[in-house]
Amino acid sequence: MNSLPIDDETFARCRLHSEVVIDDDKISKASGVKASFETYLAKFRGSFNLTWSHDYLPTDIAEYEKCITVHAKAPYYREPYYDNQLPPKLTNLVIRQPFYASILPLLISARHNKVNIENYHVVSERNSFRKITMNNEDYVISVQKFGNTVFLRRHDERSDTMDDVGHRFERLCTPDYKNEASYYQLIEGNIGNLRTLISGETDAVVENEHAIELKCSTYNNLYWKYLDQNWLQTFLSKCMILIYNEWVA
Repeated sequence: MNSLPIDDETFARCRLHSEVVIDDDKISKASGVKASFETYLAKFRGSFNLTWSHDYLPTDIAEYEKCITVHAKAPYYREPYYDNQLPPKLTNLVIRQPFYASILPLLISARHNKVNIENYHVVSERNSFRKITMNNEDYVISVQKFGNTVFLRRHDERSDTMDDVGHRFERLCTPDYKNEASYYQLIEGNIGNLRTLISGETDAVVENEHAIELKCSTYNNLYWKYLDQNWLQTFLSKCMILIYNEWVA
């Protein structure tokens, strides 16, 4: 467990999740994927840009105000031609993600879009939801509750390289997006009796800011076991389309 961002003794005190087969016939249909899909009722509530290089302190409101654009510039999707080549690599461009992910961008955007946080039971960025739902890897998530609202924040230091085929495919499909910032959407949803508000990075949009999820892998690097994660991303973010491309290296 020493790969986790907390020590073994602290992790041992955590209560681990038990696995539940949600589509088993013995379980109520309300617990199944189909029922969740029909009752999630996702709504777009706003958007923002977050610069690639941003402050690492999760509670520094002033710094996060500087690196967020609430009147966001969206990466509009343009279908590539059949014979298009991937854009060139961006030399030595690595985006280092903060050790403590902050939900300040979500909260700042919600305030500017007049979204009342107190109306929701769970407020989180999408990856915290994904880790809890998939429950197939080690993770640490902070939980805080104010009033009736629970706030989730993950501990997940990592780096993103912009040279992989996935990011280059996104650039190919959004040629007019010349912004050194990621585009996020605020999505309202319902899980059971809980109202949720999440922020999710969005690869591309079409008219009316309907989201598109873009995925690309090399022909020899197709990890089909991760397709359920891709589906979950599209579901939580109200994506209208998932475009999956196999790129022959």
